[in-house]
This record gives sequence, C-alpha cells and structure tokens, in this order.
Amino acid sequence: MALLANFENIIFNEHLGDDQGDLVTFNGMTFVGDQSKLANFNIERKPKGKGYLLLHLWSVQDIHHRIEINNINVSNTAEFPQQSGSEKSAIWSIPIDENVLKKDNNTLQIKRSGDDNFHVYSVIVNWKEEVNLNNTVRPGFFGRLFNRG
Repeated sequence: MALLANFENIIFNEHLGDDQGDLVTFNGMTFVGDQSKLANFNIERKPKGKGYLLLHLWSVQDIHHRIEINNINVSNTAEFPQQSGSEKSAIWSIPIDENVLKKDNNTLQIKRSGDDNFHVYSVIVNWKEEVNLNNTVRPGFFGRLFNRG
C-alpha cells in the first residue's frame, strides 16, 4: 500500500460578522452572521496521519475564530501564522490532527469570535489516504503523462 495525497476545495463566499455594511460586498458574497454554512465533503478512503486546511480569508482582524471539522475545533492560534488587518487577503494554514477526518461524510464550519467582520472565500482540506497502486483506477501523474495506449 502507498499513501496518496488528496484534497477537497470548498467554496464559501461568505461574509461573517455583525454588520452587513461593514465590508464591501462582492458579487456572489452572502452575509451569514456568526457562522458559515455547514459544508459537507466526502472522503472515499480512510484518511491516514495528519492533514491540513488552507483558508482564503479577507479583512480578518482576529485570530481566535473557531474552525470545526466534524464538530472538533481544529483552530489553535499558537500553531499557525496569520496576516490580519483591514482589507488584506490572507491564507491561513491550519493543521488537522489524526482521526479528525474520517471516511465518508465530513463537515466543516467556521464560527466567528468577537466583533470581527471578514470574508471567507474558500477552504481547501488536504489529507493522505492509503491506496493499492496496483488496483487503482487513478494512475499517478507520470503514468498518465506517458500512457499513450
């Protein structure tokens, strides 16, 4: 068995905050208040080891917001660098401990802390899964590149 990296890109396009007029509204952006939608994503094989999130945010001022996967808080402000400030784009990298992600349905939700108003554009969930490369229907990059048959 080999480990294969996999990911899911979840589009939010949501404004979290207490004042809908606090930030410029972009086309397709939805004001949602204190928490994002509950996003569902599926993992086909059992995840192995740790994973990580990449969150694309805008105008975030506070680093203490809750990021929950399967109702488990994965945000730990001591473990990730952040860029904050008015009208700045930021990519947060959040580690995910083992056994948080699971095979089949998973949930992801962001919950606002304090009086911060910010946009959540997308979140990419990354994990590793064990696969049998002899029986997989998804060949590796070089297998696809050089297979002309």
